[in-house]
Parts: sequence; C-alpha cells; structure tokens
Amino acid sequence: MADSIHTHDLALLIFSRTAKAESTFKLIAHTAKSNEAASNYLYTSVHKLAKSTDLPYYIVDETKQEGQTFGCKLANAFDQLFAKGFEYVIAIGNDCPSLTVSDVKIAAAKLKENGSVVGPTKQNGAYLIGMSTATFDREIFAKLSWQCADTLSSLNQYFDTFLYTSFHLLPVKNDVNNILDWQAVLPSLNKRVKQIIVSILNIGKTFITFIKDEIYCRRNYPTTLLLRGPPMTSATF
Repeated sequence: MADSIHTHDLALLIFSRTAKAESTFKLIAHTAKSNEAASNYLYTSVHKLAKSTDLPYYIVDETKQEGQTFGCKLANAFDQLFAKGFEYVIAIGNDCPSLTVSDVKIAAAKLKENGSVVGPTKQNGAYLIGMSTATFDREIFAKLSWQCADTLSSLNQYFDTFLYTSFHLLPVKNDVNNILDWQAVLPSLNKRVKQIIVSILNIGKTFITFIKDEIYCRRNYPTTLLLRGPPMTSATF
C-alpha cells in the first residue's frame, strides 16, 4: 500500500542544520574531527534517503529557516510547502540514522489515511511529523513545546484538543543528540551502517570507558552543547 501512493500532492521536508553547523552545535563524537565526520555522515545519509523515497523533497537548513524560535522556523517551513500547493507534508531531521525509506513510505500512506502522523523518539520527542493542510495551524503549531521532554505530549494535545483529530503513531526510534545516544542507536542499525558509524566514532570500547570519554569531552570540547533543529526533544529536528 505504501508503495502505491500518489506523490504529487505530498512533499518531504528535510528540516535540519547543515553538517558544518550541526557539528558546531552538537557533540556526538569524541573529537572535533570525528564529530564533523559523524555530522556529515548523518547529513549525507538523510539526503540519500530522501532521494530514494521518490517523493519531491525540500531542504530547509539554517540558511533558509525563518523565525526566532525553533517552533516558528518549523511552522514556517511547513507553511512554505503548503503554499506551494502540497496537501501533505512530512518533516524529518538528520539525527535518526535508523530511519529508512520504508519508514517514510509507510508514514506517507498513514498520513493520507489519518491526516497526521508522528514518529516518536524514546526521549518523548519526534523524529518525523506529517500533517495535511486540514491539520495544520501555523500559529498554534509554532507555540508547542519544542526541544524538551514535553514535545510528544504537546503534539498529542495539538492534534487531539485543538484539531479534534488523532494522529497515527509510528514505531518508537532513538535519535542522536549527544555522544551517549549512540549506545541506544547502534543496535537498531543494519550491519553496514553500524560498521561505518563505529569506524567514524572509534567506539570499540566498554560502556564505562565510553561514559568517561563523554565526560572528558563535556569538560574539554571547545563548543556549546545544544539540542538542535524535524522534526525535536531531544526533539529531533
């Protein structure tokens, strides 16, 4: 069913920072060099995924995002695609490496069935958000609780209370917002991707050593640890 959907009225939105900007704001590896490499890999991977979905897709990075807050920037990105004539829009970030083409196609089918779809993270954020013109209110959506532990419940309230509709929940996934998140993410990746990530991060070590290294990085890495912006709690996007 997911493979047979028509795509002319549905667009995929990649909402994230560029790899260079992401590596400045997020610490997801032990060294500056590996952090840049990991950020670039995630950025490149989500672009390859988008191309493989056969959906029209649009990239809205920090050079194109409009607004003062994360919520405003994401809401405006949705609004821009709806203004292009798309009836449905799915937004994803670049920090959920276990997201697959099949996941996106299933999300597209569920979006058309339900009018809204959300891919939740284990941190109560979202790695994917899909809406239709009927379930999108730019002003309310922008003011939801973004990039915090209340993101998923805020989305739930948005769809159930404000728009009197429920959203379809996709399977829960882990996203990557800091170096320790890889411990939960790696088991969910296929062998090839896992090998690439392990090679980039050089983390063939015990979990205790991994934690010690992460604490060292927090004390010595010359950057500010910030959650980013897709989808959002660690909210993914």
